[in-house]
Amino acid sequence: MASISLTMQIVNGDPASSGKGINLTTQQEPNAVFEEASGEFSLSTVADGDVLVVNGEVYSYEYLGSGNIRNDPDNAAAFIRITSAPPGGQYDVGSTFAIDLTDPDDPNYPNLPNGSTGLTVSDLDPDAETEFPCFAAGTRLETEAGPCEVEALQPGMRLRTRDNGWQEIRWVGRSRVNGRGCLAPVVIEAGALGDHGRLVVSPNHRMLVGGWRAELLFGEPEALVAAKALVDGRAIRSAPCPQVEYVHVLLDSHEVIYAEGAETESFYPGEVGAGVLGPEARAEIEAIFPGLLAGARCYGALARPELRRYEAALIAA
Repeated sequence: MASISLTMQIVNGDPASSGKGINLTTQQEPNAVFEEASGEFSLSTVADGDVLVVNGEVYSYEYLGSGNIRNDPDNAAAFIRITSAPPGGQYDVGSTFAIDLTDPDDPNYPNLPNGSTGLTVSDLDPDAETEFPCFAAGTRLETEAGPCEVEALQPGMRLRTRDNGWQEIRWVGRSRVNGRGCLAPVVIEAGALGDHGRLVVSPNHRMLVGGWRAELLFGEPEALVAAKALVDGRAIRSAPCPQVEYVHVLLDSHEVIYAEGAETESFYPGEVGAGVLGPEARAEIEAIFPGLLAGARCYGALARPELRRYEAALIAA
C-alpha cells in the first residue's frame, strides 16, 4: 500500500457533470490521504482499490487532470472528483477538489486563487501529477566511505556537507511513481552546473547556483533553485519515463550536500514534508523529530536563499 497526504482546495459544484467552468472556493480540506493498493503512488492512474480517505471516511475518486489556472503556469493545479461516498459522508458524489502544484515551500502554500480558473474539465491534461523534491535512484551522494547510490543509503551513514562537515543521515524515504507529467525526472548532464557528473533529480529538487548575476541581481553569492527552473532542453532537460524511484535524505538540519559532485540540498521537511509524505513516512519522521511535522518544533531555515522560477531565468540568461 502506497499513500500520500495532501491538502486540497474545494471546487464549487460538479463541473465534470455540468460542463460549466471550474471555480475555486477558499475552503480547504487538509486531511486528505490518497491510498493506492499497488504500492506505487500515481495520482493520474486510478486503479481498483485506490481510495481517498478524509477524516476516516473512505471515498472512490477519479483523476480529472491538471491545468494552469487563468493560463498562468505559476498557478498550476490538479483536479480530482469523488465517484462514490459513504452514507452520510462529509462529501457527496461529484464533489471536486483542486491540488496546488505550485511551489510547496512557499509559506502560503497551498494558496490557489479563488474564483474562475478559466478552465473546464475538457481543458485539463489527464497525465500530470503532483511533485516533490528528491533524488532519483542511481544518483550517488558523497559519503565518508565514498560515493554511494541514494537507494543504498541508510540512517547512521554520514554525508559530506558544504557548511558543517560530515553529517549523519537521520532518515531515508523512497517513493516509486509514474515518471511522466509533473513528476518526470530532470536530467542534469555532467558539467552543466560546474565540475560534476551526470545526475537525475525530481523537478522540485533544488540545486545550488551562484556567480556574479546572483550577487548583482539578488545580493546573494549563492542560492538554491528548483531543477525544473533550470531546464534548458539541452544540458538540463526533463526526461519522462514510465516509472521512477525517488529517494529523500533527511539530516539534522537542511544542508548543501554533494550528488555526483554537484552541490545540491538534503531533504527539507517544510510544507513538502507535511503535505506529500504518506502516513508511514510521517510517522517515521515524527519518531526521530517529535512535533516537527505538526509545527510544534522548528527544523530551521533553508541552507541558502531560494530563487523563484523567474529569478532563476535571470541568472541563466
